[in-house]
Amino acid sequence: NFERMAISYRRKLDRTEALKIALVTGYKVLRAVLSFGLILSLAILAVAVTIAFLVLLVALARGQGNNSRDSRHHYHMGNQFIRSLFGTLRQMMWFYVLFGNDDGGYGGGMYDGLTGFWLLTSSPFNPMFWWRLNMMQRRRRRRGRGWGIRGNAGSTNSTPSGVTMMQPRRWDTPTTTTASSSSDPHQHFRGLLSMLIEFLFGPDDQFDGTQPSENDRWNLRALKVIQECTANNGISLEQLLPYADRPPTTIADVSQALMVVARYNGLPASSATSSPAQKLFYFPELLTEAETEIQLPSSMDSTRTDGHSLTAVLFDAQGTAADTAAAARSKNTATTLPSYLFQHYHVLTRMTQTHFVTCVGLGILNYIGMAWLWSVIQPNGILGSILISNDFLFNFAQLVVSLFRLYAKLFFGLPAARLVVVMLMNIVVKQRNERRCALVDQLRA
Repeated sequence: NFERMAISYRRKLDRTEALKIALVTGYKVLRAVLSFGLILSLAILAVAVTIAFLVLLVALARGQGNNSRDSRHHYHMGNQFIRSLFGTLRQMMWFYVLFGNDDGGYGGGMYDGLTGFWLLTSSPFNPMFWWRLNMMQRRRRRRGRGWGIRGNAGSTNSTPSGVTMMQPRRWDTPTTTTASSSSDPHQHFRGLLSMLIEFLFGPDDQFDGTQPSENDRWNLRALKVIQECTANNGISLEQLLPYADRPPTTIADVSQALMVVARYNGLPASSATSSPAQKLFYFPELLTEAETEIQLPSSMDSTRTDGHSLTAVLFDAQGTAADTAAAARSKNTATTLPSYLFQHYHVLTRMTQTHFVTCVGLGILNYIGMAWLWSVIQPNGILGSILISNDFLFNFAQLVVSLFRLYAKLFFGLPAARLVVVMLMNIVVKQRNERRCALVDQLRA
Protein backbone atom coordinates (compact mmCIF):
# COMPACT_ATOMS: atom_id res chain seq x y z
CA ASN A 1 0.00 0.00 0.00
CA PHE A 2 2.77 2.44 0.80
CA GLU A 3 4.48 1.80 -2.54
CA ARG A 4 1.23 2.27 -4.43
CA MET A 5 0.48 5.50 -2.56
CA ALA A 6 4.00 6.79 -3.21
CA ILE A 7 3.72 6.08 -6.95
CA SER A 8 0.30 7.72 -7.08
CA TYR A 9 1.59 10.79 -5.28
CA ARG A 10 4.59 11.00 -7.61
CA ARG A 11 2.32 10.83 -10.67
CA LYS A 12 0.13 13.55 -9.21
CA LEU A 13 3.16 15.77 -8.73
CA ASP A 14 4.32 15.09 -12.30
CA ARG A 15 0.89 15.98 -13.70
CA THR A 16 0.78 19.13 -11.64
CA GLU A 17 4.25 20.16 -12.79
CA ALA A 18 3.40 19.44 -16.44
CA LEU A 19 0.19 21.46 -16.14
CA LYS A 20 2.09 24.33 -14.56
CA ILE A 21 4.68 24.33 -17.35
CA ALA A 22 1.92 24.24 -19.98
CA LEU A 23 0.08 27.16 -18.36
CA VAL A 24 3.25 29.25 -18.07
CA THR A 25 4.19 28.53 -21.69
CA GLY A 26 0.69 29.35 -22.90
CA TYR A 27 0.70 32.58 -20.92
CA LYS A 28 4.00 33.64 -22.45
CA VAL A 29 2.78 32.81 -25.95
CA LEU A 30 -0.43 34.76 -25.32
CA ARG A 31 1.56 37.75 -24.11
CA ALA A 32 3.77 37.69 -27.19
CA VAL A 33 0.78 37.37 -29.56
CA LEU A 34 -1.17 40.19 -27.94
CA SER A 35 1.89 42.43 -27.82
CA PHE A 36 2.72 41.69 -31.44
CA GLY A 37 -0.82 42.77 -32.33
CA LEU A 38 0.17 46.43 -32.18
CA ILE A 39 3.01 45.88 -34.64
CA LEU A 40 0.66 44.00 -36.97
CA SER A 41 -1.99 46.68 -36.58
CA LEU A 42 0.45 49.45 -37.47
CA ALA A 43 1.64 47.43 -40.47
CA ILE A 44 -1.94 47.01 -41.72
CA LEU A 45 -2.53 50.69 -41.14
CA ALA A 46 0.58 51.58 -43.16
CA VAL A 47 -0.58 49.35 -46.04
CA ALA A 48 -4.06 50.93 -45.92
CA VAL A 49 -2.58 54.44 -45.99
CA THR A 50 -0.41 53.48 -48.96
CA ILE A 51 -3.37 52.03 -50.86
CA ALA A 52 -5.52 55.06 -50.07
CA PHE A 53 -2.71 57.32 -51.25
CA LEU A 54 -2.41 55.41 -54.54
CA VAL A 55 -6.20 55.54 -55.02
CA LEU A 56 -6.07 59.28 -54.47
CA LEU A 57 -3.29 59.64 -57.03
CA VAL A 58 -5.26 57.62 -59.57
CA ALA A 59 -8.33 59.74 -58.93
CA LEU A 60 -6.29 62.90 -59.38
CA ALA A 61 -4.78 61.56 -62.62
CA ARG A 62 -8.24 60.86 -63.97
CA GLY A 63 -9.38 64.29 -62.92
CA GLN A 64 -6.49 65.86 -64.79
CA GLY A 65 -7.63 64.21 -68.00
CA ASN A 66 -11.06 65.80 -67.63
CA ASN A 67 -11.10 69.34 -69.01
CA SER A 68 -13.93 70.55 -66.79
CA ARG A 69 -13.21 73.46 -64.52
CA ASP A 70 -14.20 71.62 -61.32
CA SER A 71 -12.02 68.63 -62.15
CA ARG A 72 -8.98 70.84 -62.74
CA HIS A 73 -9.69 72.68 -59.50
CA HIS A 74 -9.90 69.43 -57.48
CA TYR A 75 -6.75 68.14 -59.16
CA HIS A 76 -4.74 71.22 -58.25
CA MET A 77 -6.12 71.21 -54.71
CA GLY A 78 -5.16 67.55 -54.22
CA ASN A 79 -1.73 68.09 -55.75
CA GLN A 80 -1.13 71.08 -53.47
CA PHE A 81 -2.24 69.05 -50.44
CA ILE A 82 0.18 66.23 -51.26
CA ARG A 83 3.05 68.65 -51.78
CA SER A 84 2.26 70.40 -48.51
CA LEU A 85 2.08 67.06 -46.67
CA PHE A 86 5.46 65.89 -47.97
CA GLY A 87 6.98 69.29 -47.23
CA THR A 88 5.76 69.18 -43.64
CA LEU A 89 7.07 65.64 -43.15
CA ARG A 90 10.45 66.58 -44.59
CA GLN A 91 10.72 69.60 -42.29
CA MET A 92 9.83 67.49 -39.25
CA MET A 93 12.40 64.86 -40.17
CA TRP A 94 15.06 67.49 -40.81
CA PHE A 95 14.31 69.03 -37.41
CA TYR A 96 14.83 65.59 -35.82
CA VAL A 97 18.06 65.11 -37.77
CA LEU A 98 19.40 68.37 -36.33
CA PHE A 99 18.15 68.13 -32.75
CA GLY A 100 17.13 64.49 -32.30
CA ASN A 101 18.68 61.75 -30.19
CA ASP A 102 21.80 60.40 -31.89
CA ASP A 103 23.10 58.20 -29.06
CA GLY A 104 23.68 54.93 -30.90
CA GLY A 105 20.86 53.13 -29.10
CA TYR A 106 17.15 53.03 -29.76
CA GLY A 107 17.04 56.71 -30.70
CA GLY A 108 20.07 56.22 -32.96
CA GLY A 109 18.21 53.66 -35.08
CA MET A 110 15.28 56.04 -35.45
CA TYR A 111 17.74 58.79 -36.33
CA ASP A 112 19.24 56.72 -39.16
CA GLY A 113 15.82 55.71 -40.49
CA LEU A 114 14.42 59.22 -40.57
CA THR A 115 17.62 60.56 -42.08
CA GLY A 116 17.49 58.04 -44.91
CA PHE A 117 13.80 58.69 -45.53
CA TRP A 118 14.45 62.41 -45.61
CA LEU A 119 17.12 61.89 -48.27
CA LEU A 120 14.73 59.79 -50.37
CA THR A 121 12.07 62.52 -50.30
CA SER A 122 14.50 65.34 -51.10
CA SER A 123 15.21 66.65 -54.55
CA PRO A 124 18.79 66.11 -55.79
CA PHE A 125 18.43 69.17 -58.04
CA ASN A 126 18.39 71.44 -55.02
CA PRO A 127 21.89 72.66 -53.99
CA MET A 128 20.89 72.43 -50.33
CA PHE A 129 20.41 68.67 -50.76
CA TRP A 130 24.12 68.12 -51.47
CA TRP A 131 25.23 70.51 -48.74
CA ARG A 132 23.09 68.73 -46.15
CA LEU A 133 24.28 65.32 -47.38
CA ASN A 134 27.90 66.42 -47.00
CA MET A 135 27.26 67.72 -43.48
CA MET A 136 25.55 64.45 -42.48
CA GLN A 137 28.49 62.41 -43.77
CA ARG A 138 30.88 64.56 -41.76
CA ARG A 139 28.77 64.04 -38.64
CA ARG A 140 28.73 60.30 -39.25
CA ARG A 141 32.50 60.10 -39.59
CA ARG A 142 33.08 62.33 -36.57
CA ARG A 143 30.81 60.21 -34.34
CA GLY A 144 32.08 56.92 -35.68
CA ARG A 145 28.72 55.82 -37.09
CA GLY A 146 28.37 53.74 -40.23
CA TRP A 147 26.38 51.00 -41.88
CA GLY A 148 28.54 48.26 -40.35
CA ILE A 149 30.06 49.80 -37.24
CA ARG A 150 29.08 51.98 -34.31
CA GLY A 151 31.96 53.65 -32.52
CA ASN A 152 32.37 56.26 -29.86
CA ALA A 153 32.54 59.96 -30.45
CA GLY A 154 36.04 61.27 -30.88
CA SER A 155 37.50 57.86 -31.64
CA THR A 156 41.02 57.92 -33.03
CA ASN A 157 40.79 54.51 -34.66
CA SER A 158 42.18 54.46 -38.18
CA THR A 159 39.57 51.99 -39.44
CA PRO A 160 37.58 53.57 -42.30
CA SER A 161 34.01 54.56 -41.53
CA GLY A 162 31.50 51.85 -42.36
CA VAL A 163 34.07 49.03 -42.37
CA THR A 164 34.31 46.36 -39.69
CA MET A 165 37.76 44.78 -39.45
CA MET A 166 37.77 41.05 -38.62
CA GLN A 167 40.76 40.01 -36.52
CA PRO A 168 41.99 36.40 -36.70
CA ARG A 169 41.54 34.39 -33.52
CA ARG A 170 42.72 30.94 -32.52
CA TRP A 171 40.25 28.35 -31.30
CA ASP A 172 41.80 28.35 -27.83
CA THR A 173 41.82 32.14 -27.44
CA PRO A 174 39.39 33.12 -24.67
CA THR A 175 36.74 35.69 -25.49
CA THR A 176 37.03 38.61 -23.09
CA THR A 177 34.63 41.44 -22.46
CA THR A 178 36.00 44.76 -21.36
CA ALA A 179 34.50 46.67 -18.50
CA SER A 180 33.56 49.55 -20.74
CA SER A 181 31.47 47.36 -23.03
CA SER A 182 29.68 45.73 -20.13
CA SER A 183 28.86 49.07 -18.59
CA ASP A 184 27.70 50.62 -21.86
CA PRO A 185 24.05 51.54 -21.39
CA HIS A 186 23.34 51.13 -25.09
CA GLN A 187 24.02 47.41 -24.81
CA HIS A 188 20.79 47.16 -22.85
CA PHE A 189 18.48 49.01 -25.23
CA ARG A 190 15.22 47.21 -25.63
CA GLY A 191 13.34 45.92 -28.63
CA LEU A 192 9.86 47.10 -29.45
CA LEU A 193 8.20 43.75 -28.75
CA SER A 194 9.68 43.46 -25.22
CA MET A 195 8.61 47.03 -24.50
CA LEU A 196 5.03 46.28 -25.57
CA ILE A 197 4.96 43.10 -23.47
CA GLU A 198 5.98 44.99 -20.35
CA PHE A 199 3.57 47.84 -21.13
CA LEU A 200 0.63 45.43 -21.39
CA PHE A 201 1.48 42.81 -18.76
CA GLY A 202 4.06 44.45 -16.51
CA PRO A 203 7.64 43.40 -15.74
CA ASP A 204 8.45 39.69 -15.64
CA ASP A 205 10.30 39.93 -12.33
CA GLN A 206 7.65 41.91 -10.49
CA PHE A 207 8.77 40.54 -7.11
CA ASP A 208 12.49 40.34 -7.88
CA GLY A 209 14.62 43.25 -6.72
CA THR A 210 11.75 45.46 -5.48
CA GLN A 211 9.89 43.13 -3.09
CA PRO A 212 11.68 40.97 -0.53
CA SER A 213 11.20 37.29 -1.25
CA GLU A 214 9.86 34.81 1.29
CA ASN A 215 13.36 33.49 1.94
CA ASP A 216 14.64 37.02 2.55
CA ARG A 217 11.83 37.74 5.00
CA TRP A 218 12.52 34.60 7.04
CA ASN A 219 16.26 35.34 6.99
CA LEU A 220 15.50 38.77 8.42
CA ARG A 221 13.46 37.24 11.24
CA ALA A 222 16.18 34.69 11.92
CA LEU A 223 18.77 37.44 12.18
CA LYS A 224 16.58 39.35 14.60
CA VAL A 225 16.10 36.23 16.73
CA ILE A 226 19.84 35.49 16.76
CA GLN A 227 20.71 39.08 17.63
CA GLU A 228 18.29 39.31 20.55
CA CYS A 229 18.95 35.80 21.88
CA THR A 230 22.69 36.42 21.85
CA ALA A 231 22.42 39.77 23.63
CA ASN A 232 19.50 39.19 26.00
CA ASN A 233 19.19 35.39 26.23
CA GLY A 234 15.77 35.51 24.60
CA ILE A 235 13.37 37.53 22.47
CA SER A 236 9.84 38.61 23.31
CA LEU A 237 6.84 38.17 21.04
CA GLU A 238 6.29 41.90 20.71
CA GLN A 239 9.80 42.31 19.29
CA LEU A 240 8.88 40.01 16.40
CA LEU A 241 5.72 41.90 15.40
CA PRO A 242 7.46 44.59 13.24
CA TYR A 243 8.77 41.77 11.01
CA ALA A 244 5.39 40.10 10.42
CA ASP A 245 3.87 39.86 6.93
CA ARG A 246 0.51 41.05 8.24
CA PRO A 247 1.35 43.32 11.16
CA PRO A 248 -1.36 43.91 13.79
CA THR A 249 -2.56 47.30 14.86
CA THR A 250 -1.54 46.84 18.51
CA ILE A 251 1.17 45.00 20.39
CA ALA A 252 -1.40 42.93 22.25
CA ASP A 253 -2.10 40.82 19.14
CA VAL A 254 0.82 38.34 19.00
CA SER A 255 -0.66 35.75 16.61
CA GLN A 256 1.80 36.65 13.84
CA ALA A 257 4.77 36.37 16.21
CA LEU A 258 3.72 32.85 17.23
CA MET A 259 4.24 31.76 13.59
CA VAL A 260 7.95 32.62 13.95
CA VAL A 261 8.12 30.67 17.23
CA ALA A 262 6.51 27.64 15.59
CA ARG A 263 8.80 27.76 12.55
CA TYR A 264 12.06 27.89 14.49
CA ASN A 265 10.93 25.66 17.40
CA GLY A 266 11.16 28.33 20.04
CA LEU A 267 11.10 27.37 23.72
CA PRO A 268 9.66 29.52 26.53
CA ALA A 269 12.26 31.22 28.64
CA SER A 270 11.89 32.26 32.26
CA SER A 271 10.47 35.75 32.59
CA ALA A 272 8.92 37.68 35.48
CA THR A 273 6.25 39.43 33.38
CA SER A 274 2.68 38.23 33.04
CA SER A 275 1.95 40.00 29.75
CA PRO A 276 1.72 37.52 26.83
CA ALA A 277 3.39 40.00 24.46
CA GLN A 278 6.45 40.28 26.72
CA LYS A 279 6.99 36.55 27.18
CA LEU A 280 10.54 35.56 26.25
CA PHE A 281 11.41 32.68 23.93
CA TYR A 282 14.72 30.99 23.29
CA PHE A 283 15.70 29.26 20.03
CA PRO A 284 18.46 26.73 20.67
CA GLU A 285 18.13 24.98 17.30
CA LEU A 286 18.39 28.23 15.37
CA LEU A 287 21.40 29.37 17.37
CA THR A 288 23.13 26.01 16.89
CA GLU A 289 22.46 25.61 13.18
CA ALA A 290 22.69 29.28 12.19
CA GLU A 291 25.46 30.25 9.81
CA THR A 292 28.00 32.87 10.76
CA GLU A 293 26.54 35.27 8.18
CA ILE A 294 23.05 35.44 6.66
CA GLN A 295 22.94 37.50 3.49
CA LEU A 296 20.27 40.14 3.06
CA PRO A 297 19.81 42.17 -0.13
CA SER A 298 19.40 45.93 -0.08
CA SER A 299 15.67 45.50 -0.77
CA MET A 300 15.31 44.75 2.98
CA ASP A 301 16.60 48.19 3.91
CA SER A 302 13.86 50.11 5.73
CA THR A 303 15.67 53.43 5.32
CA ARG A 304 15.00 53.50 1.58
CA THR A 305 12.04 55.59 0.47
CA ASP A 306 10.22 54.62 -2.69
CA GLY A 307 8.21 57.19 -4.54
CA HIS A 308 4.54 56.26 -4.61
CA SER A 309 3.48 59.03 -6.97
CA LEU A 310 1.73 58.26 -10.22
CA THR A 311 4.89 58.97 -12.23
CA ALA A 312 6.97 56.56 -10.13
CA VAL A 313 4.32 53.86 -10.60
CA LEU A 314 4.02 54.28 -14.38
CA PHE A 315 7.72 54.20 -15.28
CA ASP A 316 11.21 54.43 -13.84
CA ALA A 317 11.86 58.15 -14.09
CA GLN A 318 15.16 58.18 -12.15
CA GLY A 319 16.62 54.82 -13.18
CA THR A 320 16.40 53.34 -9.67
CA ALA A 321 14.67 50.09 -10.63
CA ALA A 322 17.72 48.65 -12.36
CA ASP A 323 19.96 49.66 -9.46
CA THR A 324 17.59 48.06 -6.94
CA ALA A 325 17.38 44.81 -8.89
CA ALA A 326 21.16 44.69 -9.32
CA ALA A 327 21.68 45.31 -5.62
CA ALA A 328 19.17 42.62 -4.77
CA ARG A 329 21.04 40.10 -6.91
CA SER A 330 24.40 41.05 -5.42
CA LYS A 331 26.10 39.04 -2.69
CA ASN A 332 26.63 41.99 -0.38
CA THR A 333 25.12 41.58 3.07
CA ALA A 334 23.27 44.24 4.97
CA THR A 335 25.55 46.14 7.33
CA THR A 336 22.80 46.96 9.82
CA LEU A 337 19.65 45.07 10.68
CA PRO A 338 16.53 47.03 9.64
CA SER A 339 14.18 47.96 12.45
CA TYR A 340 11.17 46.50 10.64
CA LEU A 341 10.18 44.64 7.50
CA PHE A 342 9.90 47.19 4.73
CA GLN A 343 7.92 46.47 1.55
CA HIS A 344 8.46 48.54 -1.58
CA TYR A 345 5.67 49.82 -3.75
CA HIS A 346 4.53 47.89 -6.79
CA VAL A 347 4.98 49.45 -10.23
CA LEU A 348 3.12 49.26 -13.51
CA THR A 349 6.33 49.04 -15.57
CA ARG A 350 10.06 49.43 -15.03
CA MET A 351 10.64 51.04 -18.40
CA THR A 352 12.34 54.36 -18.85
CA GLN A 353 10.28 57.42 -19.57
CA THR A 354 11.35 57.38 -23.23
CA HIS A 355 10.21 53.79 -23.74
CA PHE A 356 6.94 54.38 -21.91
CA VAL A 357 6.13 57.47 -23.98
CA THR A 358 7.01 55.50 -27.12
CA CYS A 359 4.47 52.80 -26.25
CA VAL A 360 1.79 55.36 -25.43
CA GLY A 361 2.48 57.28 -28.64
CA LEU A 362 2.28 54.16 -30.77
CA GLY A 363 -0.97 53.18 -29.06
CA ILE A 364 -2.51 56.60 -29.72
CA LEU A 365 -1.34 56.51 -33.32
CA ASN A 366 -2.84 53.05 -33.74
CA TYR A 367 -6.17 54.11 -32.18
CA ILE A 368 -6.50 57.19 -34.40
CA GLY A 369 -5.38 55.23 -37.47
CA MET A 370 -7.92 52.46 -36.88
CA ALA A 371 -10.68 55.03 -36.45
CA TRP A 372 -9.67 56.55 -39.78
CA LEU A 373 -9.41 53.12 -41.44
CA TRP A 374 -12.90 52.21 -40.21
CA SER A 375 -14.27 55.35 -41.87
CA VAL A 376 -12.56 54.75 -45.23
CA ILE A 377 -13.77 51.13 -45.55
CA GLN A 378 -17.39 52.18 -45.25
CA PRO A 379 -19.45 51.98 -48.47
CA ASN A 380 -19.01 55.71 -49.07
CA GLY A 381 -15.29 55.71 -48.16
CA ILE A 382 -12.23 55.67 -50.40
CA LEU A 383 -11.47 51.98 -49.92
CA GLY A 384 -15.04 50.87 -49.20
CA SER A 385 -16.25 52.06 -52.60
CA ILE A 386 -13.71 49.70 -54.20
CA LEU A 387 -14.23 46.70 -51.91
CA ILE A 388 -18.03 46.84 -52.00
CA SER A 389 -18.04 45.23 -55.42
CA ASN A 390 -16.80 42.01 -53.75
CA ASP A 391 -18.91 40.95 -50.79
CA PHE A 392 -16.28 38.59 -49.38
CA LEU A 393 -13.48 41.17 -49.37
CA PHE A 394 -15.77 43.86 -48.01
CA ASN A 395 -17.01 41.70 -45.13
CA PHE A 396 -13.49 40.40 -44.43
CA ALA A 397 -12.11 43.95 -44.27
CA GLN A 398 -14.92 44.98 -41.94
CA LEU A 399 -14.20 42.03 -39.65
CA VAL A 400 -10.44 42.58 -39.53
CA VAL A 401 -10.72 46.30 -38.86
CA SER A 402 -13.34 45.67 -36.17
CA LEU A 403 -10.98 43.28 -34.38
CA PHE A 404 -8.09 45.73 -34.54
CA ARG A 405 -10.34 48.54 -33.31
CA LEU A 406 -11.14 46.36 -30.32
CA TYR A 407 -7.43 45.69 -29.87
CA ALA A 408 -6.69 49.45 -29.99
CA LYS A 409 -9.06 49.89 -27.03
CA LEU A 410 -7.66 46.84 -25.24
CA PHE A 411 -4.13 48.23 -25.61
CA PHE A 412 -5.01 50.99 -23.16
CA GLY A 413 -7.74 49.15 -21.25
CA LEU A 414 -5.47 46.38 -20.01
CA PRO A 415 -2.76 48.69 -18.54
CA ALA A 416 -5.51 50.89 -17.06
CA ALA A 417 -7.02 47.87 -15.25
CA ARG A 418 -3.54 46.82 -14.07
CA LEU A 419 -2.92 50.36 -12.84
CA VAL A 420 -6.03 50.23 -10.65
CA VAL A 421 -4.88 46.90 -9.17
CA VAL A 422 -1.34 48.22 -8.59
CA MET A 423 -2.64 51.34 -6.83
CA LEU A 424 -4.86 49.24 -4.56
CA MET A 425 -1.93 46.95 -3.75
CA ASN A 426 0.24 49.98 -2.96
CA ILE A 427 -2.39 51.22 -0.51
CA VAL A 428 -2.13 47.89 1.34
CA VAL A 429 1.69 48.05 1.25
CA LYS A 430 1.66 51.58 2.63
CA GLN A 431 -0.70 50.62 5.47
CA ARG A 432 1.45 47.63 6.45
CA ASN A 433 4.63 49.69 6.45
CA GLU A 434 2.96 52.34 8.59
CA ARG A 435 1.75 49.66 11.03
CA ARG A 436 5.23 48.19 11.35
CA CYS A 437 6.72 51.64 11.90
CA ALA A 438 4.05 52.36 14.55
CA LEU A 439 4.88 49.08 16.31
CA VAL A 440 8.56 50.06 16.42
CA ASP A 441 7.60 53.40 17.98
CA GLN A 442 5.45 51.64 20.58
CA LEU A 443 8.33 49.33 21.49
CA ARG A 444 10.74 52.24 21.86
CA ALA A 445 8.23 54.11 24.01
